[in-house]
Amino acid sequence: MRPILGPTAAITGFLTGLYVVLTPVLAWLLFRQKLNGKLLFAARLARVGLGTIATAIGVARASQRVTDIDAHGVTRVVLGDLAAVYDAGSLVAGDGRIQVIVGNNHGGRIFEDLEVAETAGAEVFERVMITPQTILFEHLAAAYGWEYRRVTTRGSLTEALSITTGPVLIEVDLPHAPANGI
Repeated sequence: MRPILGPTAAITGFLTGLYVVLTPVLAWLLFRQKLNGKLLFAARLARVGLGTIATAIGVARASQRVTDIDAHGVTRVVLGDLAAVYDAGSLVAGDGRIQVIVGNNHGGRIFEDLEVAETAGAEVFERVMITPQTILFEHLAAAYGWEYRRVTTRGSLTEALSITTGPVLIEVDLPHAPANGI
């Protein structure tokens, strides 16, 4: 039997996102506390990464109905690797012409531009904020029956974005360097 080593970054992030979103809702349900606009906005904003792929699949289905006159387009969603990992289970529902484009820099590198990056110890910052991942997106795509395309150059991006007849996961390799405010 394999020992449990603790939750992964993806599980921890997903659960954190859930309790941030659900706490105000539970307060309203259980204690009838009134929810103000700022609180509702914050809860909606917190759930942004929790259903990104699922939302795109819903948009693709709604916009590509057979009865629609203009049902020949491709729905695309662009997200980072951690957001893709958080919502990977939604790939099971994918069908139609959809491309999930994953910018993979092996973790939440966007956080390297935060002030905390300069004050936290490098090891703790890497573990807590960057949450490095080693997901093989090619295997993830295969597990859900999606076509997989990998982009390593600007030229190959155009080819990867070509029209498709089914769901495609496109992995774009990104450098590990901080964004430096960009």
